[in-house]
Amino acid sequence: MTVIESMKARGIIPRAALYARLQGSGSHVYASGGDLTIEAASITVENNTTGTGAGDDFSGGALRSSASIYLTSTEGDIVIAGNTADYSGGALYAEGGVEIASSQNVSLTGNTAELGDGGAIYSLEDVVITPGEGGAVSISDNKAELYGGAIYSAGSVSLSGGPMEISGNTAGSGGGAIYAEGDVNISADAGDIIFSGNQLADGTANDFELWG
Repeated sequence: MTVIESMKARGIIPRAALYARLQGSGSHVYASGGDLTIEAASITVENNTTGTGAGDDFSGGALRSSASIYLTSTEGDIVIAGNTADYSGGALYAEGGVEIASSQNVSLTGNTAELGDGGAIYSLEDVVITPGEGGAVSISDNKAELYGGAIYSAGSVSLSGGPMEISGNTAGSGGGAIYAEGDVNISADAGDIIFSGNQLADGTANDFELWG
């Protein structure tokens, strides 16, 4: 695990490289002093893991922050795929909010929270996902043992932009795709919104769940 002590970690790979890629077992990154910010032409976060154990130290299969996480692509897609946390936040775990803004498409696919919440994203504040003009959002095949097969938010969840497909996500206890303690706002100005095959572990159809 890499521990970043500075207030802001900007670019896991130097921005001069243009493309940020966090890949491979053991690439778990923790920003302990504040926000974790990655800005690059395109961003790929895939096939990372925390290792085995319970609690916060084993949350956030790829990225964990004591504050917020900001991912911004300026030219291409943002892909977050195949990451695993032994506890919560299969890919991203933030004690603040999570904002993902892509110039094109956003994909959250095949991420897993083995023992906790948020198959792809766990956030103690708001989660905001926005693709670029003409871009799409795909949130599919994520899994959490407890709540929020794809996204767990103690705040609100906002998805906006182009067409959206939210499919095949599974949670053990609630929120097959999305679990939020605040509002869930989903809008597609340039396409359809498709919910399909999201479920609880017992097979009950369940797209999202609000608490509070």
